[in-house]
Amino acid sequence: GSSPKYGNAGETVTLKGNWRTGPKIKAVCHWVYDGASYDAYNPAVINSDGNIECKVPPTNVSTVASNPAPNLGDTVGIAVSVYHEDATTKATHGLCMSHYGNLPLENKPQGQYTNFTYISPECTDSNRPVITGITPSSGTPGESVTLEGNWRTGADMNAVCHWWYEALAVAHTTRQRRSGHFESFSTYQPATMTADGIECTVPALEGDDATAAASNIVRVTVSVWASGSTTTQTHSLCMSHFGTMPNDETPGRYASFTIDDESASDSGNQLTSALWLILGAVFMHFF
Repeated sequence: GSSPKYGNAGETVTLKGNWRTGPKIKAVCHWVYDGASYDAYNPAVINSDGNIECKVPPTNVSTVASNPAPNLGDTVGIAVSVYHEDATTKATHGLCMSHYGNLPLENKPQGQYTNFTYISPECTDSNRPVITGITPSSGTPGESVTLEGNWRTGADMNAVCHWWYEALAVAHTTRQRRSGHFESFSTYQPATMTADGIECTVPALEGDDATAAASNIVRVTVSVWASGSTTTQTHSLCMSHFGTMPNDETPGRYASFTIDDESASDSGNQLTSALWLILGAVFMHFF
């Protein structure tokens, strides 16, 4: 196997498998596209775990004359050569290669190759972020939540969070707002992409927003985009909510979250403290 399965040129892919290891065992990586090598004998590192680390070569460039090179969004194959530096059978020998020196990739036996896909920098309908869950589902402002779902990942990927409250139903001479209408109260909030998902910080629902909110139940959406792309965080194709208010129930557009009412808790604590002070005064008066 390999990890990650998606990424960009210059990043490192770690291959896991069965091969010789030791101080004199060396490895190189072979990158294959459309049935032909476009970057062969790429120097590799056998790390302390015995896995092989390969550096992703650039797109649109083939180091092998007349062989095609992949573009962003294409899936390629990775094979390896593993050999002893003192042996006569080295990197170029078929017996040292996971793919036995055979091309093309069609009908390849298991274990010869692993796949890798170059991330397209642009946001599209097919790579739009999709939200499947949130942990925890309630909390107080300033706490972190993790959104789970499907989106592009990698060193060049970025994310922001958007928070929405359900506005109270109102009537107006020029328009009517019914329940189920959401308004934003914290948008383009910096987020952190982790192995578990996208981490967002819970904002406070206060002031005019708190007055206009129907409840403390809010919705969270995300933008995910690649550095260097023309479609960035403000583009609808990069947004889980399609660039519109998350008013419908379309799966994947948002996660629901309940902001706990800190003020009520604080007021309760203050009231409890006051009661204890009064009771203490009464006790001291009689005793």
